[in-house]
Formats: sequence, structure tokens, C-alpha cells
Amino acid sequence: MFFPTAPWPGLLYVMTGFGTVLLLGLTLVLGGQESTRLVAGAPFAVWVLCAVYMVRGFRLEGQTLYIKRLFQETAIPLQGLEKAEHRPAALLDARRTLGNGGLFAFTGHFSNATLGSFRMYATDPALAVTLYLPDRIVVVTPADTTAFLKAVQHPEPVAVID
Repeated sequence: MFFPTAPWPGLLYVMTGFGTVLLLGLTLVLGGQESTRLVAGAPFAVWVLCAVYMVRGFRLEGQTLYIKRLFQETAIPLQGLEKAEHRPAALLDARRTLGNGGLFAFTGHFSNATLGSFRMYATDPALAVTLYLPDRIVVVTPADTTAFLKAVQHPEPVAVID
């Protein structure tokens, strides 16, 4: 079952646009100077890395949630899911500890007083769904939070073919 990611809010467009101009501009400026050509690729590499790991959607297959990226998927086992809820206010005051804070998406490790430490794979924080797993908390942003919550709380069994 596939769930598209939430549409980009205006803030994500602004942050992605600004970040793109900044990183690609730095690449051009640094690349034009003899002494910094070796370093010139770093801003471009950051931009490419963020683009490759942007969130494109979510696929639920049995007890596994797959985060669709540009060229791959990230698997998150949902065994032992304790609770799933749509509570965007839980993201207030979230601080990025390691990850991407708005270039194509909000992804990586974050923390705040409400959730503690958590992983986020998001585009629009207003559509945040928090998944409470035994060993971690994961936040995702499907376009249809109601359908996603229903599917994640009552997963369809996966047929095993011998």
C-alpha cells in the first residue's frame, strides 16, 4: 500500500530554493578560484546528497514501512508498534541533531522536550504522524494521515508463496 508524501508547504519551497542558490552559488564561486577548487565540490555534494535522500512517499508492506527516496527505500520495521498518532504540535521546538533541516525535506535525527530523540522523514510538519516503536520514535508525513494511520494500525498480512 503506497502513501504519497505530504505536499511541500511554502516554507520548504523557500528553504530549498535558498539552500540551492547558496550551495550551487558557493560551488561556482569556489570553483572559479585556483586556491579553492578542491573544496568547490563540497557544497555541490551536500546539495546532491539532500536531493537523493528527499522523501517521495511511504510504502507499507506487512509489518514494514518503506520510506521512498529518489533512488532507494529505507526500511523501518513496525513490529511492536505501541502507538501511532497525528499530532503535529509534537514537533514544536524540534532541534536537528544530525540531518537535513529543510533542503528538499526534513530528515534525520531530531529531538525536543515532547518526543525526546526521534527520526523524521517529513515534508509538511502539519501532517506529521508519530510512530512509537519499542526502541525508537519515527515521524513521517503522509498526504492522507487518516488512511495512513488506519493502515499502520491494522496492517494487511503479506502472502507467503512456497
